[in-house]
Amino acid sequence: MKIFSKAVSYLALGAFPTLVASKKTDHYLPLSNVTVHWGYFSKELDPIITVDSGDSITVEMATHHACDDWDRMIKGDPGMESIFTWNENGAYEEYRGASGSGDGVHVLTGPIYVNSAMPGDLLKVEIMDLYPRLNADGKSYGSNAAAWWGFQARVNKVDGEPFFAGSFTGTPSKNDEVVTIYEVKGDYAVPLYQFEWPTITGPDGVTRDYIAYPGTCVPHDIHGDTMPSSDGKYDNKTTVF
Repeated sequence: MKIFSKAVSYLALGAFPTLVASKKTDHYLPLSNVTVHWGYFSKELDPIITVDSGDSITVEMATHHACDDWDRMIKGDPGMESIFTWNENGAYEEYRGASGSGDGVHVLTGPIYVNSAMPGDLLKVEIMDLYPRLNADGKSYGSNAAAWWGFQARVNKVDGEPFFAGSFTGTPSKNDEVVTIYEVKGDYAVPLYQFEWPTITGPDGVTRDYIAYPGTCVPHDIHGDTMPSSDGKYDNKTTVF
């Protein structure tokens, strides 16, 4: 399951969301397209924040699956919107993956520089706590994708047929990918609804019939908006079934 969240850790390093942590930390690293990089690690990146050994830090994080439901996981959250907005004028977070073409998927906050750390050193990071990221309505949601990677890619379905994922598996007319959107309530994730992965044409003009990155937001016109176009309005101009 993917939950957009935030965490507190001692440096240590950490991971955390949008509300202030219950325990005061030495540093706070908010989430935005300026403080994240999408889909790759690199020693060439400049540090976003510098800490000392023994410091504690609260770090906001995001799931790369937030665009599975823009309304619940992105809309009204300035940090999330700055990362995921992608329309005919371009993407707010343009560089996705080590080559810039989407070959990496996870949204990484940082880098965090540790004073006195040397190349080859082993850093001990203690995660003190984790909190779900709350949206503009004070609720927390996540996404679970049954997709072409992981278990589904290695085990046939109960009828013996392989798992299909559109053009990724060479079967553009067949796709078994299903996404479940759930709400985080206390210690539990409560499923809200599921949808089969649609065929989507992104702002770059590329049509994708399987879950791929970079990808555009999934339109959910029945229950709400999709993604803002360049004029700031929420409509379906940027995503098409």
